[in-house]
Amino acid sequence: MHVDATFDYKSFYEGHLNSDLGGFGYSETESGSHWLKLSDSMFAGHGAAFKKWQSETYVDVAISREDLEPADRPPVNQKFLPVLVLVTSPFRPAKILNSNPTGKPAVAAFNTYDYDATDRSLDHFIANHSINTDVRQTWRTWLADRPRKPEDAPADCLPTWNWTRVPDDAASGSHRSNARTRAMAGALQREAPNRIVNNAAEANALRRMNAATAAASQEATMMRLEPGTFVLVKMEYEDAGGCQIPLILAELPDPLPRGESNAAEFKVKVKWWEPEPQPRHPQKGTFDAKWRRWKERAASGRGQVHAESEVTRDRMALVGVRFTREAELAGGSRKLSAATLAKVRELPDSRYGDFSSPS
Repeated sequence: MHVDATFDYKSFYEGHLNSDLGGFGYSETESGSHWLKLSDSMFAGHGAAFKKWQSETYVDVAISREDLEPADRPPVNQKFLPVLVLVTSPFRPAKILNSNPTGKPAVAAFNTYDYDATDRSLDHFIANHSINTDVRQTWRTWLADRPRKPEDAPADCLPTWNWTRVPDDAASGSHRSNARTRAMAGALQREAPNRIVNNAAEANALRRMNAATAAASQEATMMRLEPGTFVLVKMEYEDAGGCQIPLILAELPDPLPRGESNAAEFKVKVKWWEPEPQPRHPQKGTFDAKWRRWKERAASGRGQVHAESEVTRDRMALVGVRFTREAELAGGSRKLSAATLAKVRELPDSRYGDFSSPS
């Protein structure tokens, strides 16, 4: 069967497609989805869903720390060994159509093609070669049968319309893939990240999640420190009184001590900042309020000085902290920028909900 025509799908679906749908295709950095499933009743009314792979699982081997998610990476001072990773990919709801067209699409317009020129070229070819009469007539018949206009296209050369959709209860895995899943129960289990977005809100949420993941990855790989910048340091409190905020703001010296500042054991003396007390807040300090210099009594016993002490690199939960203004606010205080607060919110040990200002 020769394919001489197809339906005009572009015109048929024009005005019905969800232009906000994205994340299912291919890019220079991300492979697309390989399985599209259509159903009128599944996927919360979206009518479709994408799955990254056609197999139930994808088997990979992490050969370095960077191949693992930040939460799965061993401590930087621990020897790394290759890890078997079993990645699953559930169906992700996708709203392809905002509305359904009715009827049947028309046959698409033909691209202009000069069959007469093909006939003349064939005559030239035949004139210089020994081709029997039957072959010559076969070519002539084939060219004569080609439709010149959409209405001339025979019905049997067009695709089938209204094909059968996959049943809602169709099996998603074979006995072979299910057996492999059980055999690899000891492997690191991971779910492929969702890239499907159906509207602007989902796209913004995915963008925020990617930014937080990138920040967590940078922290887990121990980025080098920049002199004179600010970091958030993980704290361990020995008593229950006073502020118990999990991360404290610290100022790095300029210059830094000699050594590899991305090594876990690297030590540096920092100057501490504390959140201003908030009587209305049960924890007496929040990330989103003002921060001030942490003062302590001078060694001489006279007056107060900016508190400082030595910490190791592996206690720093976030580097590159930014503020609402480069210069200090009135009274010498600072406030964390919205971008930094978004990163703090995603850090697993920050308990941001417990240490944010009351609404």
